[in-house]
Amino acid sequence: MYRLSHRTPTSVGGDTASGPRVTWLVMWLSFAVFLVMRPYEGIVHDARLYVGYALAPLDPDGIGLDILFQQDGQSGYSIYPVFLREMVRLIGPAAAAMVTSYLALALWFLGAWRFAGRFAPRVMGAGALALVLVLATSLHTYYGGSTTFHFAEPFASPRTLAEACVLLGLSFALGGAAIPSALWLLTAMAIHPLMAIGGAAAAVFVLLPSNRMRWYAAAMGGLAVCALLLGAWFGVPLGGLTARFDGEWKRVLQDYGSLVFLSGWEPLDFARLLVHLSTVAIAYRLLTAKGQRLLVAVVVMACSSLALTFVGADHLQMVLIAQAQPWRVLWLLAFVSAVLLGVILLSLRSSARNANEAAFRTAGAYTLVLAWCMVGTSTAAATLSMLAAFLWWLPAFRPGLTVPGSLVRVAPVVALMLLAVIAAAEASVVLPLYAASPAREMLWLWPTWVLAGVPRFAVACAVVPALAGLWPAKAARSWQPVTAAVLTLALFFTFDSRSRYQRSVEQGLVQQMATARTVISGPVLWPDGELEPWAFLGSAGYGSIIQGTPRVFSRDLAMQWGARRRQLLSLEASVKDPRYRLGMERLYHSPEAMQELCSAGDPPTAVALLEAPGWSQTSTRFELPAPQLLPPQDPGQPWEVRSVVYLVACSEWQGASRR
Repeated sequence: MYRLSHRTPTSVGGDTASGPRVTWLVMWLSFAVFLVMRPYEGIVHDARLYVGYALAPLDPDGIGLDILFQQDGQSGYSIYPVFLREMVRLIGPAAAAMVTSYLALALWFLGAWRFAGRFAPRVMGAGALALVLVLATSLHTYYGGSTTFHFAEPFASPRTLAEACVLLGLSFALGGAAIPSALWLLTAMAIHPLMAIGGAAAAVFVLLPSNRMRWYAAAMGGLAVCALLLGAWFGVPLGGLTARFDGEWKRVLQDYGSLVFLSGWEPLDFARLLVHLSTVAIAYRLLTAKGQRLLVAVVVMACSSLALTFVGADHLQMVLIAQAQPWRVLWLLAFVSAVLLGVILLSLRSSARNANEAAFRTAGAYTLVLAWCMVGTSTAAATLSMLAAFLWWLPAFRPGLTVPGSLVRVAPVVALMLLAVIAAAEASVVLPLYAASPAREMLWLWPTWVLAGVPRFAVACAVVPALAGLWPAKAARSWQPVTAAVLTLALFFTFDSRSRYQRSVEQGLVQQMATARTVISGPVLWPDGELEPWAFLGSAGYGSIIQGTPRVFSRDLAMQWGARRRQLLSLEASVKDPRYRLGMERLYHSPEAMQELCSAGDPPTAVALLEAPGWSQTSTRFELPAPQLLPPQDPGQPWEVRSVVYLVACSEWQGASRR
């Protein structure tokens, strides 16, 4: 068995022996990089959902009438909406979303720092720990389907806060402190049970005193799950435990790309999983017994969760399994394997028995780095990661094989050159697209550069050689004060990276909560608008994507939202991707299309059109506080600039259709 030596490395970025001041400095440096890589873009993604849950009870006659809140089956399982509601009441929705995002990220980083130090204590001096976390949180952090979810999300979501509590709970479990571990994990369960359940199971596996008890507990859990699946298979009437989706509900979920089913995932998602598992296979023997125990628990749960999802959700169509989303435990595998990437690089200095083995392991480690940098763009990352594991373990099975010693020196150079090619390829796609925005406004936003992979490339070029011991310790320590000053300054310009339009929407939410005015009483159809009806009109939305997010938790919501969405799709001349962009071209050219929409069984009260309709003399012009810039859907097309919308009431068209 090849293990790291017990000495704590002092060659990277400072260490615990040099005093608390240096420890806090390197901790701040790594936290600053962590935040710079996670610019705050405002109330976006699922933050719209949770801020909406907070706003609805405070405006029951306006926003509160949205079907998202009338038929929600999700928010009652978490205390997070209650916490966010009080924050909104105290400081307003925009400030509440930013403050809770920042506090959740700070707690997350604290939990990650403590967890990584306990998970791999033999390699974790303060400087090494900082670099390992910087690398782990700067590369691709996605898990689940379609690169939609990632750990440590920089917006107001209970997932980030629950992950932080799980990491703190696991760090105490690794230290043998059962009571603090249980308290943190129970807190995580109260915030987001789906994100916490995997961490709680892993903690139990670590804390149980003997292997026999651990495997007994695992067997009992497996038998319970099998009994549940068999009950659903044979139609045993156990209420919600064995309930299955009916045809209409399942159709709504599948038609709009629900990621709770593995059938909705892409090959890239499974390639990412292979990269994570290959990393675990390489690093397993570099950990202590407790670290190995935790790693086994995480891998077993990850594989079991996918099998459970495949059988229970995809094939048996069980409501409980789909709602429980067992694949969520993949976030923990993603983070643990990302930490292990840094551990592998650190081990290059001390784990090999001879120069030949060191050459193989160096080649394997840098091949793995390439796989991690490609995991978001190509399925070839899976092949590279398996090649990396093969190179790493080959000397253990074929000790007679030899390679040139120069491979140790060449591998880092070749890897960094290939990293530059990968980064250039990503940037060549993203940066020209955003440079084409009006006045290049979107190009200069920091999230654009993060999306292009430029900061990720810089981190990889700086951290990977440092972890492998290619940078001298004195040089690393001498740059700490300068780096701290630069990163502190950078935080002021990068963390709050909301666009002008996003700021105007959030300011509209603030004004709406202050005045509680309702411009239009009833749901308003605003194409591609999630927060706009709430912020600018004080009204419910109609058929927006965010309304369909919890559709797996509520059949009534799924049915009503699905019917509305189908009605809107019928108004399209052509549909490229109806999940994200909805043009409804027929409405601009045909009054008959307006009559069709307004005469449906569940019509909107008003429609916000992006162009003045020639067939209506009664539309109301509404000028947006800031122009909304949308990238083109087809290459070579100009950006879409929305400055004005035209509000058309449905009442006159309902009357016309009756006549």
